[in-house]
Amino acid sequence: MPTVPSILGFGAIAIDDIVYVDQPLSAGKGKVLQSARAFGGNVATALAAVARLGGTAGFIGWLGTGADDAALRDLVASGVETAFAPRHPDARPVRSRITVGSDGERFIAYDDDAMLGTAPEFPDDILGRATALIVDSYAIRSLDVVARARDLGLA
Repeated sequence: MPTVPSILGFGAIAIDDIVYVDQPLSAGKGKVLQSARAFGGNVATALAAVARLGGTAGFIGWLGTGADDAALRDLVASGVETAFAPRHPDARPVRSRITVGSDGERFIAYDDDAMLGTAPEFPDDILGRATALIVDSYAIRSLDVVARARDLGLA
């Protein structure tokens, strides 16, 4: 088993399909200039930044069981440890479709009907070896783990 990273986190992992259009959103319609897919979510992005800056980071939220999971591959490619994350066949990323107008305004349509948070029985012996826990608003689904992390001295 790998070493527990110093910074752990759980929250939404997202797959964002982004469309850039040539008009402001208020125009009601416009021509597509570019389309892109990006991986994100507040916690996933923060953990990837930690890893890219040379820190050790680990995602401990729910992950799917498929090795073909694109969001999981993106986390790993970013240097984020995923070995300690609980797995469940129904876990999947939040999906967002984002339209960005020519004026920079954006509209985000999202589907967050996903398993978010982490396993209620996430082990204290792993939590206790980290120094900080990063969470987002989806942590509300696992507040007991956040409280245990705080009691263990994590920032």
